[in-house]
Amino acid sequence: MTKEKLISKIFLKIKKDPEDLQAYEDIFSLCMGYEEEDFKLAHKANKELRELIGANINTDNATKLYKLYKRTLLFDAPYDFDSYLLYIEINRKPEERFYQPRRRILKQIVDKLQALVDDELDELFISLPPRVGKTTLLLFFVTWIIGRNSELSNLYSAYSDTITKAFYNGVLETIADPATYLWQDVFPKAKIVQTNSADETINIDRKKRYPSLTCRSLYGTLNGACDCNGFEISDDLIGGIEEAMNKDRLVSAWSKVDNNLLPRAKEKAKILWCGTRWSMIDPAGLRMELLLNDERFKDRRFAIINV
Repeated sequence: MTKEKLISKIFLKIKKDPEDLQAYEDIFSLCMGYEEEDFKLAHKANKELRELIGANINTDNATKLYKLYKRTLLFDAPYDFDSYLLYIEINRKPEERFYQPRRRILKQIVDKLQALVDDELDELFISLPPRVGKTTLLLFFVTWIIGRNSELSNLYSAYSDTITKAFYNGVLETIADPATYLWQDVFPKAKIVQTNSADETINIDRKKRYPSLTCRSLYGTLNGACDCNGFEISDDLIGGIEEAMNKDRLVSAWSKVDNNLLPRAKEKAKILWCGTRWSMIDPAGLRMELLLNDERFKDRRFAIINV
């Protein structure tokens, strides 16, 4: 019997008898056993199992099914951003969680971030209203990518040092607070080996010339600070509507982006633009125009999300 047929047979058994706890466990054991030889099948079946658990959680086996649900999330979390977001906050009170209450809206963005990581996109533009959690989502995204591959050098930039400092502290808190966030469960072998609050840098696993994460404001010193071969993330490069109405400020911001920020990205680096779009000619808008109209970028894979 093929792996697919065996899994389908057990799924059918669960659908006929949702109380059969051993069948759920059998599927999960198969997923773990198949992962090395058939990664795609293992994680596809694991997601289907999680959906069945959710549909049948209100049974006499609710407690045991919930424990299995957590294990299925952890199994996917290193590779699936949605699962990661659900898992790392699962021990928090429901009303204190960031992602789960907002998932209905944010899932479309999470899926595009997944596409960026999976090399289906080279560049992604995200526009969201103020105060909906876009920076927090980016913060969790960064904790995920540096846990997945600590050798990549990632750069986060915003319009002010205040924002980059808060972002740096948020990343550290998420990684180093196991009572609140389960980052260490997802990446048990990863560890912080160096932090620098003044330079806003973090190194995971080993000290490197270009750290796992560097945070810099657009008007800070970028030269020599980071050659980004991972993800270059821009978050609100324009401070608000007042700055967006100042043409000189927009010209200055684009000059910094074009001459200082974008050149930090190596050829294979992924570029992520996120913020509240106050102007069509902000840095993200000007970059979009280049990608849409300049022949040099005709092969560039990019997506635009406006919420």
